[in-house]
Amino acid sequence: MKKVFFILILLLPISIMAKEYTEYGPYQYSDKEVFESDLVEVLKEDRYKFYYKRKVYSNSYYMIGKNSSLFPYRSSKKKYGEYSNYSTTKPKSINGRKIEEKVVLKYQPLKKVRYIKISNLVYSKFYMHVGDINIYYNDEKINYTYTTNYEVIENIHDNFGFVKVGDGVLIFDLKDYYDMAGLKVIFSGKSADYNDSFSYDIELNYDDSFENTYIKETRYVKYNKDLEFLVYYYVANDVFTVTSNAIKNYIYEDALVDSIDLDKESLYRSKKITYYRYKDTYYKYYRIERVYLNGYFTNMKGYIKDKNKSKTIYKYRIRNYIKNTESTLKNESYRHREMYIILPALIIIFWLFYKKRRKDALNWYEICSWNING
Repeated sequence: MKKVFFILILLLPISIMAKEYTEYGPYQYSDKEVFESDLVEVLKEDRYKFYYKRKVYSNSYYMIGKNSSLFPYRSSKKKYGEYSNYSTTKPKSINGRKIEEKVVLKYQPLKKVRYIKISNLVYSKFYMHVGDINIYYNDEKINYTYTTNYEVIENIHDNFGFVKVGDGVLIFDLKDYYDMAGLKVIFSGKSADYNDSFSYDIELNYDDSFENTYIKETRYVKYNKDLEFLVYYYVANDVFTVTSNAIKNYIYEDALVDSIDLDKESLYRSKKITYYRYKDTYYKYYRIERVYLNGYFTNMKGYIKDKNKSKTIYKYRIRNYIKNTESTLKNESYRHREMYIILPALIIIFWLFYKKRRKDALNWYEICSWNING
């Protein structure tokens, strides 16, 4: 029986010191660490920054490979530059460049003429009037000067002298350079006998040395009775123009011309010239920027998670102790103490009392049996 009272004494302070709590409050959130305790319930979750990608385009268009480092990616937006002027220099082939070429037939004329030489003159007349030689360019008469080693008799009327026929040369200076395709020399020979004839050599050159003569021809002219008769003599007009037969040495100008008189094609050589032009393609370039949503999330449909930008969020709620004052024990907490403390104590006491009574009963039975059997 003493044990029963001892157990009651031990249970008494336990019933008085038992902890009681209020209900948990609402959940709260914090990005600072929260520690769990018997008053704080804590749940942890990792949240991330989410973003979408946005293209930012350059203001300018660039040739391929010439873009700014701020815009590293080429877009499909493009425009074409203007074509360059045609050139005989082939442009460099680069990505995005369109090159056009055309072949043009050009012509290179024989070197232009300034000097004309008459020599080896065979003439029935004792004298030749220099004025009987007229020179034209595109049918316009050229006013020339001349030099000669012939014997000259001046004509005071037209400033053209008479030269004594024989060995010698007569050189005409045209005072400018002329394309031989347009030159024409008319030698008006005169003779009283329509069975007569005359001949001469004519040379054309670009300098007066005639060391590199490239146009030379011997002309032979015969009179006849159908020619014009002027009082005392017949007039035979020998018209010389340059033909391929007269070309002894082909010396050409450096310059090229676009077109020619096809009747004088032999005075030119043709060259096929390839011309090039190009235009470049220019593109818009762009860079990719990340546009982040405000805040951190566990998931966000339609957006990209940045695993390098995360934050641990602490979800927690708090409860408090209920203070065990005497008034509390007498009133609100009495029912709980009776249920959780006193009831188990009574069960223990009942069990101990039953155990002791059973023991006493057994002892009494043994005594009775001994008396009967004894």
